[in-house]
Amino acid sequence: MSLSQPLPERLRPSELALFVGQSHLAERLTTLLEGPRLPSLLLFGPPGCGKSTVGAALAKRLGITRSSVNAWELGLNVPSTQYIIELSEIFKVSTDYLLCVAKTQTLDLTGLDEEDIAVLYALATHLRRKNREMKL
Repeated sequence: MSLSQPLPERLRPSELALFVGQSHLAERLTTLLEGPRLPSLLLFGPPGCGKSTVGAALAKRLGITRSSVNAWELGLNVPSTQYIIELSEIFKVSTDYLLCVAKTQTLDLTGLDEEDIAVLYALATHLRRKNREMKL
């Protein structure tokens, strides 16, 4: 460990047994690691809950690099559109949330005529309404 590393990296647990507040998760993962095969895992949760830390601890325990555990974030592996949609339905979240898309986006309307702008506005309104309905 180096002092040049950011504080969160220096404080991050390096082993599953060192997790605080996630003992149920550490126990379950330890049991899985002791089994004949480690199944595919999907770590899901809000920022700061320990997903990356779990991935790093698993990688260390398995003797592999973290990049092979987190290929999606590195852009080395991209899930299919259908897979993202299925995950959003399973976890009852938007696909934008899974893809880390900002809540607001800006569109450059330069060069569009009034009809094109009206179509985009109608589409945005429709998507907002549909998103609200999904949350209910």
